[in-house]
Amino acid sequence: MLNFLTARADTDLLDLVLEGIARDLENIHNGTSPAGQVVLIVPAQFTLEAEEAAFRKFDAKGFFDFHIMSSNRLNLQILKETGKPKTTPVNTLGRSMLLRSIAAREKDSLQAFRSVCTDRDFLKMTGDFIVQMKQNLLAESDLADIRSQVQEGSLLDKKLSDMEVFARGYEEAMAGKFNDTEDLLAFLTERLEKSSFVKRSIFWYYGFYSFTEREMDFLSALLQHSCGVNMALTMGKSGDPDEDLFAAAGRFARRMADRARALDQEVQTLHAEGAGRRDVPADFAHLERNLFALPPQKFEGIPEHIRLVRCSNPFTQGETIASEILTLVRKQGFSYDEIAILTEDMEGQGAAIRRVCRQFGVPLFADEKRAVGY
Repeated sequence: MLNFLTARADTDLLDLVLEGIARDLENIHNGTSPAGQVVLIVPAQFTLEAEEAAFRKFDAKGFFDFHIMSSNRLNLQILKETGKPKTTPVNTLGRSMLLRSIAAREKDSLQAFRSVCTDRDFLKMTGDFIVQMKQNLLAESDLADIRSQVQEGSLLDKKLSDMEVFARGYEEAMAGKFNDTEDLLAFLTERLEKSSFVKRSIFWYYGFYSFTEREMDFLSALLQHSCGVNMALTMGKSGDPDEDLFAAAGRFARRMADRARALDQEVQTLHAEGAGRRDVPADFAHLERNLFALPPQKFEGIPEHIRLVRCSNPFTQGETIASEILTLVRKQGFSYDEIAILTEDMEGQGAAIRRVCRQFGVPLFADEKRAVGY
């Protein structure tokens, strides 16, 4: 059975997910569910936060039949049970090395990228392109089909021809010897039916908004061999003024529902209208519903919790933020861990903010992925 639980950002969706998990656990304990455990899958960087929320929600010191893990951790659990592939795994660096050897061998046959075919950035982009092809179940032959629809001898035709060379060479080099992340996911999809961990689990997914075709193959197999799959998605309802904002989540929900019905699985969708609503100020609630709405509605009154500040450059912006943080801490009694800075530019604005906060003596933790050194 496939269940969708949807809600807007003004709803505490994680709390609703934990309530659903509590019902599943109660059914397991009462013997009314065929499952033996519940598994919550969240993004890798959210596992700690999800565990803390679960401990607070259930007021428990530990769990025996409830697991919180990332997708990678689930993959490792399945491999531990069913066995690993006999081929050698290849990471991003290994993929670039394979592509470099292909470029050196096929350089004279390339038409558009001959002069840059061994550049590091080009090889990285080519590797990303091949990964995206595999994620969407596309093969080298599909590039030939696309080429047949463009003007022969055009720049696009030449670029597609070069990508065919790299895609074909990569698959020939990988065959029977190596595997990448997409090969591993395809391998796991075939092995799900042999996993006792999967067979006795009810799965909940939280914190995701879209999946590739390869990942949907995995979810379809998970749906077949588990005791149920539940997807929590942040999205509005059809007809909302900002419904285009949730287009990616909506497309995934429709396509996954079609896959489930093709497998004779029941599909249910519940939109949490009003349930689990966060206690937020009226101006915040209005902003959430109208920031991307067309046309937006005007807020009646003066916003009390939203302030816009015009800054001449990123460093002036950082100084303004640091000064405001010190005011909140020293004069209004806030602690540093109660204050968050959100930015979409961690390399640009984030670097400026880090530098200024060091100068102002403001402790700062940047929530970003870091390379693990050996």
